[in-house]
Amino acid sequence: MKSTVLRLPAVLAIPANPAAATNRFLIGAVILLLPLVVLGQTSAGAMPFVTYTQAHAVLEGLTVALSVMIFMLAWSTRGAGIAMLNMAHFLTFPGMPGVDEHSGLQRSLSFWMPTQAMTAAALLAAALLPSAVGNARNLIRLSGTLTLVASGLMLGLEFLRPDWLPVWWVAGSGLTSAKVLGEYLIAIAFAGATLLLVLRAWRDTSAEERTASTLLAWAALILSIGELAFTLYSGVSDWVALLGHFYRITAFLLVYQALFVHGVQLPYQRMADSERTLAESQARYRQLFETSPDGILLLDADHRIRKANPSITRMFGHADGELLGRPLDSLIAWDGQEGSPRLHDDHVPLRSLHTLTVDKGTELTGKRREGSHFPMEVELVPLEHSDADDLAAMCIMRDVTERKRLESQLVHQAMHDALTDLPNRVLLLDRMEQARLYAQRSGTPFAVMFLDLDYFKRINDSLGHQQGDLLLKQVSERLSSVLREDDTLARLGGDEFVILRAGLESGADASRMAEDLLNALGQPFRLGEQDVYIGASIGITLYPDDAQAGETLLRNADLALYQAKATGRNTFHFFSREMDREAQERLTLETQLRRAIAITQTASPQAMATGLHTGLELHYQPQVRADGQLVGAEALLRWRNEGQLVMPHRFIPLAEENGLIVPMGAWVLREACRQARQWLDEGLTLGSMAINVSARQFRQHDFVEQVRQVLEETGWPAARLELEITESMIMEAPQEAASALRELAALGVAIAVDDFGTGYSSLAYLKTFQVDRLKIDQTFTRALPDDPDNTAIVNAIMSMAHALGLRVVAEGVETEAQRAWLSLRECDVMQGWLFGKALPAADFESRFLMSKRPQAHPAD
Repeated sequence: MKSTVLRLPAVLAIPANPAAATNRFLIGAVILLLPLVVLGQTSAGAMPFVTYTQAHAVLEGLTVALSVMIFMLAWSTRGAGIAMLNMAHFLTFPGMPGVDEHSGLQRSLSFWMPTQAMTAAALLAAALLPSAVGNARNLIRLSGTLTLVASGLMLGLEFLRPDWLPVWWVAGSGLTSAKVLGEYLIAIAFAGATLLLVLRAWRDTSAEERTASTLLAWAALILSIGELAFTLYSGVSDWVALLGHFYRITAFLLVYQALFVHGVQLPYQRMADSERTLAESQARYRQLFETSPDGILLLDADHRIRKANPSITRMFGHADGELLGRPLDSLIAWDGQEGSPRLHDDHVPLRSLHTLTVDKGTELTGKRREGSHFPMEVELVPLEHSDADDLAAMCIMRDVTERKRLESQLVHQAMHDALTDLPNRVLLLDRMEQARLYAQRSGTPFAVMFLDLDYFKRINDSLGHQQGDLLLKQVSERLSSVLREDDTLARLGGDEFVILRAGLESGADASRMAEDLLNALGQPFRLGEQDVYIGASIGITLYPDDAQAGETLLRNADLALYQAKATGRNTFHFFSREMDREAQERLTLETQLRRAIAITQTASPQAMATGLHTGLELHYQPQVRADGQLVGAEALLRWRNEGQLVMPHRFIPLAEENGLIVPMGAWVLREACRQARQWLDEGLTLGSMAINVSARQFRQHDFVEQVRQVLEETGWPAARLELEITESMIMEAPQEAASALRELAALGVAIAVDDFGTGYSSLAYLKTFQVDRLKIDQTFTRALPDDPDNTAIVNAIMSMAHALGLRVVAEGVETEAQRAWLSLRECDVMQGWLFGKALPAADFESRFLMSKRPQAHPAD
C-alpha cells in the first residue's frame, strides 16, 4: 500500500551512493555560502536600525514560535529550553521595548550563544541518541532535563551575575574573539550533526524515518553555514547578520517539518493504513468464506452451527439456512451406522468431537440430507479471541471422495499389470508372504509356478506387438479360467506369468495343475482372422521344501522353467537342488568369462603370444587338400581360465545366451586377421583364414562395417578371409541375411555354410544367397566310408555343390580311409585330426608354416 507521507524533492533526497551524497551536500554548502561571500565582498554595510529591528523581531518571533511548536510536537524539554533562551534573546535585543537602542548587544548575545549551542546539542542528540524504547527513554529524559536546567542557569546568571559571563560585544569595536570562536565551535557542531544525520538516514529502514533524518541533516547544514554569518557583522544592523537569521528560521522550518512528519503525519498515516488494511482483510476473509471450495462452519461453544458457507450446503445437500442452529453431530455418521468413522492407527471408534481439536485433519464419514455417506476430512480450529456472535470454533470439512478414488486407483496401478490387470511382482510377493503365514499355521505347502510362453517372440515379429498384447490378454483370461478363486495369477512382464496355489496336499496336485494349464494353452487363440497356436514351459517350486523366502521361491521356479525349456519346451519341470548348483556354476562361469574378456581386450599382442594365465586365445587348425598341401587355417576360440583350458562347448552356449558372444566374436575377427597378416609379413604364406561367426554377431546392424574396419586396420586381404555361418542364421531372417551377404561379397570376403546338412537343408537358399563353400558336418564325415546312408548324403552334397560351382570342405577327417574316400570324390578341402589338431599360434607356425615353402593360394 502506498503511503501519503511527505516525500522529499529529488534535490534534497540522500543518494544511496556515498560519493553522490557527499557531492550533493557540498554543492548545497557552496550555494548557501555564496550570499555570505557576496555580502562580505561588497561591504553592503548596515541597514536602517529601525528597519533591521523590525525584521529581526519578525524573524526571531517566528523562530520562537517554531521552537514552541517543536516543543509541543516532540514534547521535548530541549525544545522548551531553546524557546526560553531564544525568547530572552529576542526581548533583550536593542530597540525592543524597554531596551535602549544605543545599548550594546552584550546581554542579547549572552542569551543568543547558549541558544545556538543548545540547538546544536539538540541535533547531535537526534543523531546519536537511540529510539525512545526500553532503557533509552531514561537517557532521553535525562538529556532533556539537563537542557532545561542549563537554560534556567543561563537566565539566572544573566540577570543576577552578568559579570560571570564572557564578553561577546564591545561598543565601538564589535564582536569579540570569544564570540567569533564560540560561533565557529557551534558551526563545527552543526557540521558534525549533519554528517551523523546523513549516516542515520542511510541506516533507517522505513521511508518515513529516512525522510525525517534527511530533513534534519539539511537543517543542520543550513545552521552550520548560517552560523558563519554571525562572525562577519560589525554593526548591530548589518545585512549579513539578518541573512544569518534567515538561514536560522529556514532550518527551524525544516526541523519542524521533520518532527511533524515523524510525530503527527506518520502516526495518522499508519492508523489510516491499518484501518484500510483491516477493512481489506475482512473483505478477503469474507470472500474466502463465501467462495472456498472447502466447507466452513462457524460454531458456538455448544458446537451448534451459527454460520455455514455455500460449499457446506452443496456438500451435504441442504438448503441455505437449513443448517443454522443444528449440532455439528448431525452431519457426521457415528458408530453403528454404515461408514462409521475410525481412527487410523488403533481403530478405536471416534465418539467425541473433542478429539477433532487434537487430531488435525481427522477422517470421518459425512452424512448427506438424503442419507448417503461420503468420506471427509475434518478440522476443528478454536477461535480463542472471537467476540462476534459468541463464536467458539471454526470447522473445515473437505469431501475426499475423489481423493480416495484416486488413491485407490494409484494403489491398484502400483500393484497390478497395466496390460492384463493381473497382480504384478509387488502384489505377488505380498500374496506369497500371506501364503507363507497360512502355511505355517495350517502345515500345508504351497506351489509357485513360473510360466513362460514358447516362441512368443515370433508372434510379435510376425504379427506385430499389438497382436502380441492381444494374445497376452487372452492368455491371462484362459489361465484364470483354469485356476481356483483363491489362486493368484500374476504377470511379471513380457510373456512371463506366475501362479501361486496354496493348500496343496502333495506335489502331484501341482503336476495336475501344470498339465491343466498346458492343456488350456494348447487350444488355438484367435487373433484377427487367423488362429494361432502357442505352447508354454512351466517351472515349479514348493514351499517349504525348496525355500522359505518369496524371492528365493521365484528364483527356484525360474531355474526350473529354464530346465523345462532346455528339455524341449511345452512341458513342466520341478526345481531340484542340482539345478541350484548348476545355476551357481553358470553364474560363476559367466563372471569369470566376463573377466577373461576384459583381460583379453586390454592385453597386448605380445602378451597374447606368450600365453595368459586367464584370458581368451585362438588356436588354429590346418585346412589342406587331399594331398596334404596346406591351403589355409580355421581360427578356433579357446578360454584359458586359471591356467586351465575351458573347451568351447562349455562357454560358447553361455556367451550366446547372455550376449558376451558379440564382444568375443569381434575380438576373434580382429585377432585372427592380425595374426594372419603378421605371418604374411614374415614371408609365411598361409592361404585363407576361416573364422566362425555367431548368430548374434551376424545380426548386428554394423557387422559388415566391423569387417571392413578390421580388414583396413590389419591389412589382411579380403579375398583371403572366409566367414563361416550356419544355415539357421540365414533362414531366421532371410532378407537381412541376403543384404549382409551381398555387402560382404562386395568386399571380396568368402562365405562358407558351416555344418551343412544338419539345419534347414533347403537347397533354394544356395541359389539365392551368395555362398562360396559348403562345410560337411563331421557327424557325416566320421561315419565314412562304411555307413551307406552317410555316404549317400555326402555324395549328394558334393555333387550338388560342384554343380553349383561351390567348393566343399569336409570337417572331422580322422582316418586315412576317410581321406581316400573324400579324395576320390574330389573333395576340395579337408580338415581334421588326421592333418592336425587346433594349435596355439606359435605351435601352428612352427609345425605348418616355418618348414614349408610358400604355396600359391588355392584361388590363384
